[in-house]
Amino acid sequence: MQNDISGGLTGVWHFANIELNERTGAATVDGRVADIDRAGFLILCALARHAGETVSKDALLAAAWPGRIVSENTLAKAISRLRTLMGEERDLIKAVHGFGYRLQAEVTFTPVEDTLPGPANTVPEYRKSLMGWQPFAVIIAAVIVAASLWQVQSASTRALAAEADAEALAALIAEDILSLANPYRTNQLVLNDRTLVERTVKSIEDRFGHAPRAAAKLHKAVALAYSGWGEYARAAEHMFQARDLYAELGSDHLPDVADLELSLCQQLRLAGDVRAALDACQDAMASAETAGIPTAPARVTYAKALFEDGQYARATELLKPVTSAGADENSVKTRADAHWFLALSERKLAEFDAAQGDFLQLLDLQIKTHGSAHPLTAWAYSDYGDFLIDIGDFETGQKVLAKAQSIFDATLGPDHPESLSPGYSLALMHAWRHEWVQARDLLLPRLAGWRATIGSDHLWTLYAITELALAEAQLDHSLAANQYLKEARKTGERLLYNRASKAVYFHLRWARTELALGNWDAAARELEAATPKLATSFTDAHPWRGQAHCLLARVAAGKGDDGRGLREARQCLSILTSSLPAKHPAIIEARAILARFGTHLAQNPHTFRTVRDQKMGR
Repeated sequence: MQNDISGGLTGVWHFANIELNERTGAATVDGRVADIDRAGFLILCALARHAGETVSKDALLAAAWPGRIVSENTLAKAISRLRTLMGEERDLIKAVHGFGYRLQAEVTFTPVEDTLPGPANTVPEYRKSLMGWQPFAVIIAAVIVAASLWQVQSASTRALAAEADAEALAALIAEDILSLANPYRTNQLVLNDRTLVERTVKSIEDRFGHAPRAAAKLHKAVALAYSGWGEYARAAEHMFQARDLYAELGSDHLPDVADLELSLCQQLRLAGDVRAALDACQDAMASAETAGIPTAPARVTYAKALFEDGQYARATELLKPVTSAGADENSVKTRADAHWFLALSERKLAEFDAAQGDFLQLLDLQIKTHGSAHPLTAWAYSDYGDFLIDIGDFETGQKVLAKAQSIFDATLGPDHPESLSPGYSLALMHAWRHEWVQARDLLLPRLAGWRATIGSDHLWTLYAITELALAEAQLDHSLAANQYLKEARKTGERLLYNRASKAVYFHLRWARTELALGNWDAAARELEAATPKLATSFTDAHPWRGQAHCLLARVAAGKGDDGRGLREARQCLSILTSSLPAKHPAIIEARAILARFGTHLAQNPHTFRTVRDQKMGR
């Protein structure tokens, strides 16, 4: 690793749109003060100090949590929160798998003279405020004594603790929230939902250090607000803090810990941090068993994360017992969620009849539970509509997606990240119809919206970039297509690592894009990458296997290998006709490829050539 470019001095780090002031402990992004915790600040400083070089996980753990035993999973979660904080510059933090992380940026350092009185090695101000001056052993001793006192405290002491909670909450409501309504305030703020949440966030640490239970409740409430706005990474951050506070309160709060770990799994999954979500779900299942509470909700939430990780068969195994259990054994919400992700998993496994049945069960439960105008009902319509598009029932799919869109717009607003989902499904329909302008026009605002809310390192964003690459290629906009394709592959390296079944879809779409650009060898490489993943993840009769054969036929056509092309085209059509509805556009496409082979072979049995404007499947 290179030497510390700061020479051991305290100062200010600058890179991209970010500034880190070691003297004050403040971080700014685009000139605005960032909401960053101590560990995240120290991690960024460590990466900046060795910019361009890989910093080991052990080194980052030691820098951010000195003297503490912290898991690598905690570091991964901190890195995820930093990337969210960095916004458009999130990709500057590179994961070096098996080793650590690297800040790939031009970094400058400006020393700042330490004006505090005392010796030269005085602890910086932000470390004093966050860590204190006490030796580490004294802090540990204090924690142990406090824990012991909690076990033996009297009922009157517990009553005092409850009174402290109430006083802290009263101060928050009176001084930090209700005071905003005072028309005589000199610094007037707009009184709205966002203002209330942000004011609460700033007040929790100041007012509730002595009232951890109240602080935990507020962190959870704040997390739910951020989640409702589609800011899932920020929601997860507050769920972490609430979970940790309850965990410190002892075994009496195990049900609270299990509940928050479930919420963490959900928020991390929505934020795209699937590996961290899987860990949180496993913790939730263990906590639920220890607390003696029902484990079905944890099982379902774990299955959701498994689905996002591409473990469709495993998710199905976990969910089927929940959907088949009696109504008295699981709540309506739990059964609805089980039907939801069972349907999604069955769809990926090409078990379309079973998926249709579970989608209809889901819709029935959501409407009975939430009514016909709730965002969760909209999600049921949206995913069902996407499924109908996938199996080629475009007419019904459009009607179902229109219902989803109207509910999303009325409840969450048209710009909410979840409200953008139905339009993405419609873009796929236009792509199947070769209506490339309409597909592109729907995809562009979705990509912009998802970049601005859930960020670039998210599967939803990756899907949009991938489909835009294909649309631009089909419109002969090769420069734009190649730019999107390059970005998609770069993002895919991070998001699809060790997720074979998820990666298959993207390799097939990228191969299709390369074919549209006339890049036969590049398309062949994508299909070579997809082949082993297909073999380990899906059955021989899966429609994606058929589509791979069709793409291989087009590659063979481009290279003039008519014999192989004919064999691949026949194999493609055989698989697709056995696994998809007869009028599915993929079958129509396969028949066209096979027919074109026959036509060209009849005209010239010795060779088979294509030119750019005769590319197969265009």
